[in-house]
Amino acid sequence: MSMNINVYRGMLGQLEAWLERIERPPVITLTTDFGHYDGYVGTMKGVIHTLVPDAKVVDISHEIGPQHIHEAAFIIYRAYRYFPAAAVHVAVVDPGVGSERRPVALSTRHGIFVGPDNGIFTYVLRAEMTPAEDHEVLSGPAWAGGMWGVAPNWAGDEPKGRRRRVGFEVGEPDAPRAYHLSNSDFWLPTVSSTFHGRDIFAPVAAHLASGAHPDRVGQRIALDSLVMLPIGAPRVQRSGKTATVVGQIVHLDRFGNIITNLPERLLSPLLDGAQSTVVEVAGHSISGLGSAYTDVEEGEPVAMFGSERLLEVAVRNANAAHRMKVRVGDPVRIVITRNEP
Repeated sequence: MSMNINVYRGMLGQLEAWLERIERPPVITLTTDFGHYDGYVGTMKGVIHTLVPDAKVVDISHEIGPQHIHEAAFIIYRAYRYFPAAAVHVAVVDPGVGSERRPVALSTRHGIFVGPDNGIFTYVLRAEMTPAEDHEVLSGPAWAGGMWGVAPNWAGDEPKGRRRRVGFEVGEPDAPRAYHLSNSDFWLPTVSSTFHGRDIFAPVAAHLASGAHPDRVGQRIALDSLVMLPIGAPRVQRSGKTATVVGQIVHLDRFGNIITNLPERLLSPLLDGAQSTVVEVAGHSISGLGSAYTDVEEGEPVAMFGSERLLEVAVRNANAAHRMKVRVGDPVRIVITRNEP
């Protein structure tokens, strides 16, 4: 009798798992510089659906500029926080395909990331290295997606006097883990030297989405062995009543808006009670901060905090990046003068 009960319990467990999979099928996202003309994206989807027919495959973007790893890194960061925590994110902007650069997976609390080890997960790793107690929680009802609202953690991006933990201690359970995708059993049988998106990353992502543990698809590697993009921390300099914060451009969006690595959480304490604020970029000076693009006349520049709560510079109904002739990595300064030092 007890054996029959155990059988029924086992069947019930399988039924519950099957129903949950129907209600919540595996989610895999794709971000590439492939475009849609050549069919590369469709081919990757074909591999995924062959291995996981019920997968929900979501295109984040395939219009990344060719070989623009910085661009892809920021776009992935901006999007992944709004997906389920169990999602698998494939990113392929891979000028080093076929070389000795490693194929990797990055396992985090808010998703697994699969792609080349070329810095494409820099922003994700910086954000995920921030302990949970330091995350900025979105107001209102609990967010049902994978993450919170927080800018990447640039070391040293806080004003002096405000202590905060940077990163996890070794061995903490929530810390991200990195893997070298070395187990060819999870690849396609034949691997080309030019299309690892199809031959390695898509099948590995499909297996991970189906429940394979990252330990099976690759060998654990140190986080600090991953390639990171050269993004400097914002610098705060004080002199009397003036505070100067120096950051850099991290993204230029389709509209030409200039997005920086200066987060609101860094600038807000400095802006509180400020007498004047001037944002300087590429020889242009913008007085004060706005709250919307429409705060200025058409064709005029405005500085404001964008949807990622990062300082950005825009020109109303025009392309600020083209007008100011800037590129990713260029410096941005904000000079804040207070009534009292």
